[in-house]
Amino acid sequence: MSRLRRWFMRRKKDVRRRDTGRPAHRIPGALLVALTSVAVVAGHASARDATLNGGIWYVSPTGSGTSCTEAAPCGSLQSAYMRAAPGDTVFLAWNGPWFTRQRIGPSANKGSAPACSSPSLRSGCVRFTPAPGYAPSITGAVAICADYVELDSIDVAGTLVPDGFGNQITTGGVSVGNGDNSCQPSGGPPHDFVLLDLAISNGGLYTIGSAHDGWVGDSVVGGSLNISNQLGGVGNNGLDPLPVNHVTYADDTFQKMTWTDTNHHHPECLHMDYASDHISLVGDRFLGCRVYSIRVEAEGDPARNADAQTNHVIDHVYADSAPVNFDCHDNNCVLAGITVTNSTLLGGLSLTDDCRLTASHVCTVLADDVSTSTIAGSCPSSLAIYGGGWSESHNDWRDLDRPFPSGTICSSDSTST
Repeated sequence: MSRLRRWFMRRKKDVRRRDTGRPAHRIPGALLVALTSVAVVAGHASARDATLNGGIWYVSPTGSGTSCTEAAPCGSLQSAYMRAAPGDTVFLAWNGPWFTRQRIGPSANKGSAPACSSPSLRSGCVRFTPAPGYAPSITGAVAICADYVELDSIDVAGTLVPDGFGNQITTGGVSVGNGDNSCQPSGGPPHDFVLLDLAISNGGLYTIGSAHDGWVGDSVVGGSLNISNQLGGVGNNGLDPLPVNHVTYADDTFQKMTWTDTNHHHPECLHMDYASDHISLVGDRFLGCRVYSIRVEAEGDPARNADAQTNHVIDHVYADSAPVNFDCHDNNCVLAGITVTNSTLLGGLSLTDDCRLTASHVCTVLADDVSTSTIAGSCPSSLAIYGGGWSESHNDWRDLDRPFPSGTICSSDSTST
C-alpha cells in the first residue's frame, strides 16, 4: 500500500470515528424511495473485490503496444480501454507513481454496454484497479472522456502550476467530462461511470461537461490549493446547455483544501456550478472548508439567461465548519426541488440572491417535488425568491452565525447548542 493511500485511509477512519454528531433520524418514506432509486448499496466493497466476469488486461509505465497481457502490458490506460470489452478488468501493474497524465476515450468507446452507474449496476464497466500485489499511483491527472469506465482503489496526485495572479494552483486529479467537443465519446458527454475508493491528493474531483449517470463513492479528496471540486454541467454562454444529471456522491470525504487567493478562486469544498439535475449527496463529509462546504449555484449568463439546479437530495451529510450555500446567481436562474434531510451542518445554511444583472431581476425557486415534507414561507429563509417553497427536515444547524444566530430553522430540527 502506498504512503499516500495509508495516510488517506487513516484520515478516513479518524473522520468516521469523530463523526458522532450526525443526527439519527428516520428517512421519510418518499425520500427513502428517492434514495433507493439511486441504488444506495450497503457492503458493496466486498462485492467488488473480485474481478468482473470478463477478460483481464494489464497496463504499466514500462509497457507498449496493444497486447495488454501480463507479459506484455499496454503503455497507457487508453490502450487498455481500447482492447477491453464491457465487463473486463484492466490491472494497473506497477509500483509507485506514474508521472504521466492519462486520458480514457473518446476513441474505441463502448457504445452499447450494460449499465455502469453504481456499485450494484456495473456489469458494463471496464474496470481499472491495481493488480494484486502492486501499489500504483498516477501523478498528474486521469481524465475520463469515455462511457462505461470504472476506477477502483486508485491513488491520483495532482501538480502545482502558476495561476497568472502570482499564486500557485493545483491542477489535475480525476475528471469526468470537460465541457468541449473533444470529450464527446458517443456524440454527447460521457455517461455510465463508477469511481470507488479513490485517494486524490493535491488534486481535484470534477464531474463536468454534462456527464451523467454515475457514482462516486468511498473516496477521499484533499490537499489541494486554490481550487474547488466541481460538480455541474457547463451552461455558461450556451457552450453546452445540458446539465450533469443522475449522479450520486456517497460516503466521500473532502478535506485539507487551502486557498491563498479567494478573489480569483472559488473557496468551497464542493462547487455545484452551472446546471445540474438529480444529484444525490449521501453520507458525505466536508471537513475544514472555507467560506462554503457546498455551494449550489445556478449560474447563468445575462445574454442567454440562466441555468437550473433542480431535484437534488442532500441526506446524512456532515459539514464541520463552513455553511452550505444555495445561490440563485444570475438573471432567470432556477433552484427547484432541493431536499436537505438528516444532516449535521455545523456552519449553518446560507441562501443568497445575486440575480440582479438585468432590470427584470427574475429568479425562480419552485416548491419541492421530492419530499412530502415541503415547507413554504419563511422556513428556512425570508428572502423573497425562496418563499415559494422549500423542503428541509430533521437537520442539526449548530453554531449558526449566518443567517440564523441560534435555535432551529424548522420544527423537526434538532435544537442548536
